[in-house]
Amino acid sequence: MGIIWQVALTYIGAIIGAGFASGQEILQFFAVFGEKGLLGAALAAGLFALIGGETLILAQEMKAKSYQTVLYHLCGRRLGRMYDLLLTGFLFIGLAIMLSGSGRILEELGLPPPFGPWVMALLVGGITASGNQGLLGASLLLVPALLAGCLAVLGLCAANPAGGAIRAATFPPWWLAALLYVSYNTGPAIGVLTSLADEIPRRQAPWAGLWGGLGLGAALESCTLTLLLTANPYGEFPLLNAAALGGPLFQGGYALILWAAMLTTALANANALAGRLTFLKAPWRGLALCLAAHPWTTVGFSRLIALFYPLYGYLGLFLLLLLLTRRWR
Repeated sequence: MGIIWQVALTYIGAIIGAGFASGQEILQFFAVFGEKGLLGAALAAGLFALIGGETLILAQEMKAKSYQTVLYHLCGRRLGRMYDLLLTGFLFIGLAIMLSGSGRILEELGLPPPFGPWVMALLVGGITASGNQGLLGASLLLVPALLAGCLAVLGLCAANPAGGAIRAATFPPWWLAALLYVSYNTGPAIGVLTSLADEIPRRQAPWAGLWGGLGLGAALESCTLTLLLTANPYGEFPLLNAAALGGPLFQGGYALILWAAMLTTALANANALAGRLTFLKAPWRGLALCLAAHPWTTVGFSRLIALFYPLYGYLGLFLLLLLLTRRWR
């Protein structure tokens, strides 16, 4: 059971990232639909469970060492090459978003703005140098704290409800928004799970996907409900603003949890990308990726999310369909 939980928690950590734990993604894809957003979160959880198991099994069947092999199998060589470039770009931009968000969080805690991205870059470089075991170990330590933090903020807001401030969305419908959320996370899920496929026995792979999907669903539901109960669900860090109800110490604790969420996703992205940098020695790949992504941190955390995530959501719909229907084609 140990490896099932490690892979499931790593899967959760890869998806839960800065936009999720800050509330930005939850607001844009779920909370704006009110109570229907909770249905969207349930739909997303089921799809994540299917994606997790299918990706692990497919990667094992193909003995894939990188996501490129899986993409070529799903899409064919020509289309697979395009999705390979798109996924590589998305993982890289995701890494930049985590570095940018790290700077904003540590700035909220009173540290100088340039400090956060460099601390994150050094941590990611060091942990990635130890390969899959570093990623699995970090996820086993950090992801339970992330999930506990989501539930703690929900409990706080449930005890002090002040909802009604959400501006309801009219397009896309709630179910399409949930699909878009899953679809733009399909690429990163394929990236990180392919890199972990060798770590888990075949018969246990579906369980890791199931528990990862259920964990993501629980986090999605709790964070969506939190924003529906929040007086001001807007701003760059809506869930961090909600945590202010617990006082400065509680909010500071959640800020550290949010920073840990960024670290887990940055690690997952860097670990998936590191397999492509075969021209560099393994210990230097994570640090090289962070140094290359650092200039993007000047664009801004929320602007990067608003620009790239919906775009990749539409592009990923076809990839999601291919993965879920592969057994019938």
